[in-house]
Amino acid sequence: MKIHTLDHHFHLPELIASYLIETDEGLILMEAGPDSTFPNIKKQVELYGFKLSDINAVFLTHIHLDHAGAAWRFANEGAKIYVHPRGKKHLIDPSRLLKSAKKIYKDQMDSLWGEMRPIDSDLIYALKDEEVIDIIGLQVEAHDSPGHAYHHYAYRIGEHLFSGDVGGYQIKTGPVIAPTPPPDIDIEAWQSSLDRLIALECKHIYPTHYGKSILNANDFLEHCRQNLLFLSSKTEEVIIQSTSKQEAIDQFEIVFMKFLKDHIQDESLLKQYLQIGPSLGNFAGLAFLHLKKLGLSLI
Repeated sequence: MKIHTLDHHFHLPELIASYLIETDEGLILMEAGPDSTFPNIKKQVELYGFKLSDINAVFLTHIHLDHAGAAWRFANEGAKIYVHPRGKKHLIDPSRLLKSAKKIYKDQMDSLWGEMRPIDSDLIYALKDEEVIDIIGLQVEAHDSPGHAYHHYAYRIGEHLFSGDVGGYQIKTGPVIAPTPPPDIDIEAWQSSLDRLIALECKHIYPTHYGKSILNANDFLEHCRQNLLFLSSKTEEVIIQSTSKQEAIDQFEIVFMKFLKDHIQDESLLKQYLQIGPSLGNFAGLAFLHLKKLGLSLI
């Protein structure tokens, strides 16, 4: 088995990866990525000597646009699309997903994400938890892993773990950070998912953001847990101490930037981290969670 990391070049290099997995029996892809960067992925697949139609299947960790936006293009080339059962309906009819995303990204929707077209239901397979798919001579195990999103799977192939977003993101030697956009963040479920993935005892981990980590898989997952709990507790603190929404946002940004700069000295790496996980995006999901828990409202 060969695992090729494909860089989507999403505005900057090394922010979003798909993994092209090659055996003597064929090809599969982990993560479709956004539609806006599809030409970059097509070119890289061809540089390895393959055509898009050679890809037998695409495994999606979840249906957020940076992971699943281009799935329809691979389906049009004949690939089977594997996804969490809660995500299948949004691939068949992405209108609700797109409407929700447009509220956040507004007039940047097209430039950031491109299109997302419906996929015929016959080309989508909704995996069961712990189901094993035998494909191209490999066994791909699906593991339900909510916390970042309720429709999230991580995939195991032998000692290799493809963790999507539930394992956190890391660029080069930077810190492992749990991405916490609204509205599905669930700290308890996330910790349970990390426990479950750690119990698999994989050696290698491949987060979608970005690339195979130099860390052992379980060390990576524990770093994710530690930093998730740290930023979650800091979010609760600033919410309690703040008298307005803007004050809470500003205070979290101070905490978040200090955290990043304590771990990152290289300015270009810091820029990459802020592109893939901006302060406001991480604050929004944690704030939504804690405001609900505390019964508070920030005006």
